[in-house]
Amino acid sequence: MENAFRKFVIQITRRTIHQTKLYIILMFAVTTLVSVVYMWQINGAASSASHAATAQLGALSVLIGPLFIPILASIIGSLPLVIFLSDKARGVYEYLMAYEFDLVQIYLAFIVASMIAVLMFVLPAVVVVLLSAHLMNIAVSSLLVEMILVYTIPYSVLVTVIVILMSLTWSALAQKRQFVNSPTGIAPLIGSAPTFVLLFISIFGSASGDIPVSNIITYSGILSVFIALLLVVMVFVSIKKMARERFLP
Repeated sequence: MENAFRKFVIQITRRTIHQTKLYIILMFAVTTLVSVVYMWQINGAASSASHAATAQLGALSVLIGPLFIPILASIIGSLPLVIFLSDKARGVYEYLMAYEFDLVQIYLAFIVASMIAVLMFVLPAVVVVLLSAHLMNIAVSSLLVEMILVYTIPYSVLVTVIVILMSLTWSALAQKRQFVNSPTGIAPLIGSAPTFVLLFISIFGSASGDIPVSNIITYSGILSVFIALLLVVMVFVSIKKMARERFLP
């Protein structure tokens, strides 16, 4: 049984990587471009600002990348849902459950596959942000490290699990929908909406001097904690709903 489950996870992971590799490359390129452009623009503005404003803008310039990465990670993490919906429509999971699989194993396979795909994007993207800052002679401050450890990596992973759990449960219990009304269509919006708000506050609030950059780290940590608590709720909800699920197309 364990061997069959391990093979199933490997298969789903391979299919996920095959499906998302182009998106990972594109998102990686977008992250690099956004990070470099904002570092260049903000540091250019900082050169003509006051000393206090220069410190504020310099700190903000290196945080844009880590703030932007989770937005793209939530999109990549939701892509395996296409595989799930396709297999579900063909009755694959009904077949598996008739033999030796249960709902938890099917859910876990997609969670693992999605997390691997997300980390394949997030970790290299973080390295590029750090390398870009170094090449542009921008000091890598403790704020940047804190942002990556407190927000960028944990939020990207946690929101991926939440989006997958929410979407799988929704898809399993709801009738077929098309476009944005389907779990596949709306999942990226669920994961990226909070990050857009935080990014907006960071860019406009910190750049204007109304919000200290150090407060952005606090807001990011609060958002990560909130997502972690939401994940706990989603686990209980999914377990309760899965008891009634038969994966009928």
